[in-house]
Amino acid sequence: MAKSGQRLTCANVHALFSPVRMLIISGCSFFISAGRLDLPRGWLYYALALSLSLGGGLFLLWRSPGLLTARGEMGEDTDSRDKVVLLLFFAANLVLLPAVAGFDAGRFNRPLLPGFYIYAGVVFYLIASATVFWAMLKNPFFEGTVRLQEDRGQVVVSSGPYRYIRHPGYLGMAMNTLPLPLIAGSGAAMVPALLAIAIIVLRTALEDRFLLEQLPGYRDYSRKVRYRLLPLIW
Repeated sequence: MAKSGQRLTCANVHALFSPVRMLIISGCSFFISAGRLDLPRGWLYYALALSLSLGGGLFLLWRSPGLLTARGEMGEDTDSRDKVVLLLFFAANLVLLPAVAGFDAGRFNRPLLPGFYIYAGVVFYLIASATVFWAMLKNPFFEGTVRLQEDRGQVVVSSGPYRYIRHPGYLGMAMNTLPLPLIAGSGAAMVPALLAIAIIVLRTALEDRFLLEQLPGYRDYSRKVRYRLLPLIW
């Protein structure tokens, strides 16, 4: 599936299946907390998530295998603060959020959110995934952690979604926290979803400061594209 002349590497495979491993963690947290498996809305969410993750990964393998390789590794010069923030995000998004959703949907004797929320969750997921992959396709330096990629000749990217906001990938990640509560029908899970979004906002602020200090040309770019995450807001 990789482009001609590009070999499928261990890093490619690791990056391709990393989202699958994350979904397994999330799914186990959801269904164990629910205490049951007969939750069609939960299965719908994870089937959709698996399809989009694998489909997007295969598309990236075809279009930008070098980026997929980079995303399969963590650079030794990764910013130490980002490692901590990333760990907090994974704990909130992969463990706490699905656990609350599972308890709410499977154990509590409360009505789920109405069925039309499923459609809202699917739409959110599609838009969020499209935003992330658009950013990946336009930004060859879209690695999984924050570092100055001198080894890859990192430069400022200002095309595609980067014409409108400085961190479109984080906007997509923030939106991606909402589909599980909506599709599974758990109103209570919106609380850890908002916590995960708050962590993303923190990570955005930290990375933006890092790039302002370290990446040549980024300060000029920030004057042209004023907003970090949400147009007209921040």
